Amino acid sequence: MMARKIIYTFLTLLVLFFAFVMTGFLASDLHEGEVKDYFLDRRVDVWHNIVSVENIPLRRRDIEHIDILSDDIDGIVWREHLKNGDTRVLRVIERHIPERFVIERFKSSDGVTGTWEFTLKTVGNKTEVTIKENSINRNLWLRAYYTIRGRNILLRRELKSLRVSLFQRLITTP
Repeated sequence: MMARKIIYTFLTLLVLFFAFVMTGFLASDLHEGEVKDYFLDRRVDVWHNIVSVENIPLRRRDIEHIDILSDDIDGIVWREHLKNGDTRVLRVIERHIPERFVIERFKSSDGVTGTWEFTLKTVGNKTEVTIKENSINRNLWLRAYYTIRGRNILLRRELKSLRVSLFQRLITTP
């Protein structure tokens, strides 16, 4: 009886592992996604929070620190050092103050690269923030995880970190 439970447990784990690998294998490398949310903060405050590279480690818990690699007329380039040891290199490729901001992740140790476009609009007394993602995920394991959790997981994380950062700023501002 005990041997049968062990075999069934092993077979179940094997099937789950195979399903996870197949999910990553069958999911597309390319992803285009979009999320939209509304903030009570003024557009200029949301804009400053998004474009401030110095605020990134305060806004995102997974980032230990950043190194600014270049800050010239062509834009800013920075490296994010994550707490798990990974790194990502990003740059600003377009900026229309305070409406549109586009960044590109062109090097990443986790295999995810692409562009993220932030669009801000004033709607009544709220700020509408739309984030569009065009990314390539070459990491099979991460692609499977993102597919299971929802392909817009990076966009949802970005909105959440922005909301938390704006709320913290509200609490700490005298």
